[in-house]
Amino acid sequence: MTEMPFKRARSPQAKARRADDLLKAAATILDQQGVEEVTLTRIAARAGVVKSNVYRYFESREEILLRVLLSDLALMLDALEQTVQAPISPRRTAELLADGFASKPRVCLLLTDLAPTLERNIGSEKLRELKRMFLQALDRATAVLHCAQPEIKLPGCERIVMAINALVAGLWPMTHPGPVLERVQSEAEFARLRSDFQEALTQNIHALLLGAEAYRS
Repeated sequence: MTEMPFKRARSPQAKARRADDLLKAAATILDQQGVEEVTLTRIAARAGVVKSNVYRYFESREEILLRVLLSDLALMLDALEQTVQAPISPRRTAELLADGFASKPRVCLLLTDLAPTLERNIGSEKLRELKRMFLQALDRATAVLHCAQPEIKLPGCERIVMAINALVAGLWPMTHPGPVLERVQSEAEFARLRSDFQEALTQNIHALLLGAEAYRS
């Protein structure tokens, strides 16, 4: 079978499709093999391009993963904005937010790697661009929380959203241990160390919201 020759994307539409193909390739590898296995070589191979051409679209592997995270965050926020359109109880708010994160495991996984790894291999100009996109996501999440909990002022909602991101980054690896640790924690002696991500996140978000209400009072 003759291999199809590589065709360079030339039009803006073709370039956008190629960039999207690379992001989808990275997301697939991430889902199937984990963050450590997402390399430019593997991304290029899955997308059907040579590695050198990846640099025409993205500065680094880390930029690709950050854009995957931003895309998934946007989808999660789309769903939350459709669901939360009026004030609801703190408990229900916590449940909906935890459901949102639990439904997007890539978001949770990449938030875990955000500060220690993903933001380390990107130039300052590109990082500014990406940080502006994260600020837009933060504004959307803050607005959703304020809609659900209007008694908490917007600055307070923003602080809570940032605290929730930190909770996700801590709880996700703790509740998704590697195979050896999982076997050890399956023993009765260590049962107290096991926890469910969604349940733990719901409880912690609920506590944050109740704490904000008590502090306001």
